[in-house]
Amino acid sequence: MTTTCRSFDQARYIGNCQGYPCLAAVSQNEVIVGDWSGNLVRVRLSPFAVMKTVFAAGRILGSTPVNNIFRSLSPAPDDPGRCAVATSGAHAVVWDGESGTVRHVAPEAGPVHSVAWLGSGHLLLGTGDYSLGAGAEKWPEVWHLDGDEPSCVERVALPGTCVDAIAVTEDGQRQILAFSGLRSQDRGFVSVLNAASLLPISVFDLPFAMAGRVECTEELILVSNAGAVRAISREDGGEKWCHETVSESTDFAYDADSHQLLISNCELISAGRGRVVATWPVLDGCSCVRPRPEGGFVGVSKSGMIGVWDVEP
Repeated sequence: MTTTCRSFDQARYIGNCQGYPCLAAVSQNEVIVGDWSGNLVRVRLSPFAVMKTVFAAGRILGSTPVNNIFRSLSPAPDDPGRCAVATSGAHAVVWDGESGTVRHVAPEAGPVHSVAWLGSGHLLLGTGDYSLGAGAEKWPEVWHLDGDEPSCVERVALPGTCVDAIAVTEDGQRQILAFSGLRSQDRGFVSVLNAASLLPISVFDLPFAMAGRVECTEELILVSNAGAVRAISREDGGEKWCHETVSESTDFAYDADSHQLLISNCELISAGRGRVVATWPVLDGCSCVRPRPEGGFVGVSKSGMIGVWDVEP
């Protein structure tokens, strides 16, 4: 059954938005947004209000932001008041919204491009880069966050030079999905790992790199990159469908209940076949879209607008 959009509202969370903001829904009525100013912002959707702002990046020369290209924002599953975000720089950020504490998690492997929570108190980091020189293999790292200082407890090498996107499945199989790309930026890999041992289960070779997001259903692995969202078989890695957009970057939000995806261009598509089933009100310049916990979607644009799509029950 096609999900029906009941209403669409939008409001500005910042006047001078920088870069491509990312966000995550921490409850039905609250989101956390990160943009290239280096700020993380907690926003209430209704009535709309900016609740809290914290500078979470680094600085050099006293005022110049560094490690501030935020992406892959992820709320902790057991504590929605805490979130992690990759900085595309030397560290990841963990923000405890209740206490206001900001912690930097700095791996030795290089820039952090993706993060995901692995149970209580453990954070996955996807590291690497697309350097012009010879790149070494990079890996996901598991960091333990409880205690005085974060500590790396495990890592696993993957093909390629950069782990662009990482996710943990929640369908009972408890697996880690990691997308890594070659230095040539024309080929990549989806590695499926056992979440307990980090041992590889399968590795699928794909004809593109620089993924923005990876997620999965019971049968499919969903990947976004540049102007497309693709679905590949979780069993053999074969491409099931490819949905192209005209956008320079494309994001998606998967709704497991309806088995549908809302694309950042506001097309609603079937996860099974990749066909457009509806076109919803557009959030111009949408850079990130996510499902809300109790139904509907929320997105953020490059101009600093937050859009909320409510759906028919």
